[in-house]
Amino acid sequence: MSLAEPCLYFLFESYALKNTSASQAGVLVSCLPLIVAVLAFYMLKEKLSKAIVIGFTLCIAGSIFLTLVSPSSAAAPNPLLGNLLEFLAMICAAYYSVSLKYLSTRYSPLSLIALQGISGTLFFAPFLFFVTLPEVHNSNALLSILYLGTFVTLGGYGLYNYALSKVSILTAAAYSNLIPIFSLILSAIILGEKLNGQQWLSIGVVFTGIIISQRHKSDSFDDSQVIKEVEQSV
Repeated sequence: MSLAEPCLYFLFESYALKNTSASQAGVLVSCLPLIVAVLAFYMLKEKLSKAIVIGFTLCIAGSIFLTLVSPSSAAAPNPLLGNLLEFLAMICAAYYSVSLKYLSTRYSPLSLIALQGISGTLFFAPFLFFVTLPEVHNSNALLSILYLGTFVTLGGYGLYNYALSKVSILTAAAYSNLIPIFSLILSAIILGEKLNGQQWLSIGVVFTGIIISQRHKSDSFDDSQVIKEVEQSV
């Protein structure tokens, strides 16, 4: 779980945002619930409906189209590489969600956050010997780091871990659809990013896939029963 996120996830995410825009990355995040559904099919024996398959196909197609029509810019110097890395980050995030759902039946959300923090520290600490630390410290940058550590890592992961221990994994993953909406709005307001007509068209394809996928119903799905069956098979 920790290898998937925070370790590999933040590596892919950080390098993705160096090569693509925040708005494009936010759209690719919308594929997360569908990737979670696919992994849940293999790992938790969750059934896949036609809505999930069609929605997943549209999201992938829209994401590829978004990459192809996105020109290089100051905000996205290499969108092809950046969007590929962002998609790999979403695979890591999906695996993290499925693993977290399995572990939440045994461990408390706070224990899992602590495990993530310790694992992430051990994983990233050696990288400090291969990078040049800034000589001049910017107060805005320090506040941003403090925000990421406090609100995103502790607050975001803490709330998500707790929520996932109480609801279905597909229900929790569905709320990640709010991320691209906030990403598009905030990237326009804070970073001044702009999207062209073709990019908006590809975004529409992605959101169409999301809407279709939400028609998926899993009335017979019981997380606790599935996890028990997986444990017995192991």
